[in-house]
Amino acid sequence: MTMDLSDSALFKAYLVALTAKQLDALVVWQEERLSDKPGPDIIADALMKKKQIWEEKRRRLGSSRS
Repeated sequence: MTMDLSDSALFKAYLVALTAKQLDALVVWQEERLSDKPGPDIIADALMKKKQIWEEKRRRLGSSRS
């Protein structure tokens, strides 16, 4: 079996392994990356990762309500 690493699959798998506190800390770190005159590549990457982090947090909230 091979691991699919397309579409940020590795980062998404990493997010699943983190605790809620670690996810919160990762959001803060992404915000810090955006705060110091970043280039367009860093802006795009940080925003994409923040979105994925929030999607993971939302997924967890949805699964905990079941």
